[in-house]
Amino acid sequence: MDVVRDLQALLAAPLDRAVVAPRSVLWCAAPDLAGARHVGALDEREARALVDALACVRHPAMALRTCLLWDVSAVERASGEAILALVDALRDALPAVSPRIARHAIVVGDGFAGVLLAGAVPSLAPTHPVRIFREHAAAWAYLAHPLAAVAHRVANDLADATCGPSPLIARLRAQLARQLDGATLGECARALGVSTRTLQRELLRCRTTFSDELRGLRIATAEELLELGDLKIEAIASRVGYRTASRLSATLVRERRATASTLRAAGHLRLARAR
Repeated sequence: MDVVRDLQALLAAPLDRAVVAPRSVLWCAAPDLAGARHVGALDEREARALVDALACVRHPAMALRTCLLWDVSAVERASGEAILALVDALRDALPAVSPRIARHAIVVGDGFAGVLLAGAVPSLAPTHPVRIFREHAAAWAYLAHPLAAVAHRVANDLADATCGPSPLIARLRAQLARQLDGATLGECARALGVSTRTLQRELLRCRTTFSDELRGLRIATAEELLELGDLKIEAIASRVGYRTASRLSATLVRERRATASTLRAAGHLRLARAR
């Protein structure tokens, strides 16, 4: 796929093109196959771009029905504003694009953010079929397109080359998301199939540390659970590895300049506006 500089260039001539942003790849591999992959955090602007890219299915060069593949398995965090922007944009876009989508596969990972993003589409009752998968191979099989696996791998290669610090650090973050309580450098290295020294060297190259990665993911996950759910603060603290509500609260005030109650109230207000 040829890489173009921005979304408008992709929409003007979508076939065999991809637009690569710092944390996303939006692509169109064939007249009846398009998709997107996002890595790391997802903000409001990127959420809207994801939906704006759907307009490519209406281009005259595209088939009457297009298979769509969204990969949000490497999304680590989506702000409340991003969720709201995605829902608002989808609500406006789906009536026009749904008739042009044959099948829509969404791949999610173990993190909370990707599941929330994926759920936004079926929650709006689109007229096209949508299914959510944990495994890439299952998504390819559902789309039943001969180029689905190849195009997805090409998009992933583009994302790995340009999005986030490195594929290994992305894998580390996915591993940490499954083990926020009690994760250690050695255990994570073994789970990733690399030596502790290799993982340390890659962390150093990317100007981060294991402690920073773990702390950042714990805080981001706690913030998401507060903003988008109803779990008690004590339960959230235990889930993300802070043991007590007071330790979590102190960390949020220090890192986010907000209390747990403030974050929860703001998140619930945004969700209420989205409905």
